[in-house]
Amino acid sequence: MKQTLTTILFAVAVLLFSSCQKEISPTDVPVVIPPPVTNDSNRLTKYVEIDSVAGNPSDTVTVVSIEYDAQKRVTAVISYNSTDPADNLANYEKYFYHYNGSDTLPDRAIMQLRIESGADINVRADTSFYTYNSAGKLLKDSSNRNLTSSFGQTHSVTTRTFDYQSSFFTILKTDTDTDTVFGGPTIDSVFLTLANGNISAIQFANYILPGYTPGYGHNSTFTYDNNPNPFHKIKALASTIQLFEFDNGPLALLQKNNVTSIAQTSLAGETVSENIQYSYNSSGYPAVSYSTYNSDWGGFQEIRYYKSLYSYN
Repeated sequence: MKQTLTTILFAVAVLLFSSCQKEISPTDVPVVIPPPVTNDSNRLTKYVEIDSVAGNPSDTVTVVSIEYDAQKRVTAVISYNSTDPADNLANYEKYFYHYNGSDTLPDRAIMQLRIESGADINVRADTSFYTYNSAGKLLKDSSNRNLTSSFGQTHSVTTRTFDYQSSFFTILKTDTDTDTVFGGPTIDSVFLTLANGNISAIQFANYILPGYTPGYGHNSTFTYDNNPNPFHKIKALASTIQLFEFDNGPLALLQKNNVTSIAQTSLAGETVSENIQYSYNSSGYPAVSYSTYNSDWGGFQEIRYYKSLYSYN
């Protein structure tokens, strides 16, 4: 995941090319066909994202399946970056949610991540615990994080605390990383501005402890449509992670509406922009979305195109 719109916030979301470049239209045939959308239902069960890079003849695909229990609570979110079953055994990202009795919000989640690249294998196994206020808003989460890689085994504890106000809220994240290879403990400060019930702006800063040495940071702004966001309807996700993205695709803000534009500038002057268009089913939820992603990392420019398909039942 990129360290711009993706990994700097939390754990815990599209267009096609042929030869050099091809203009995308809704008539293009996607690489993967999800189950047909049921127009009279709005419970998201599958999300398919096709990623094309300008100048690269090969596309990549991310397939995300969402599982529910009999009470319609999400129990698992499983992401693969391939349609090959053999590859899916080597590379995956899985989240499993646990509930106390009939509670509608999870008390904890287990994340399993495996990435294999040649002889290099990275395996993560994290457990997060959640505390909410009386309104069901997340007050605190703490995660035990375990990583096994070619550098050996590492363990860290990440804690996030939330403070809510009428027009903004803040997140303070502390990562007590015991792995000295990657720099040790860090702290993140995140200020999020709200407009019409959605996150409209983010100010993010990372510091290395001790001494609060600046690490990296960025400022981001967002716009939205007026249609319901299917990810926001999944209570466990919307309550525990405000920002969510699968691989390098369009950032799925777990707000009530669907994000249509993202503009980001890092403190080092790097820029990222993303524009997303949707077509909707009869219930007003996204059926297909198209995204153009532009980034400039100190002179290294990249354009990516995404096409996403949403399945409901």
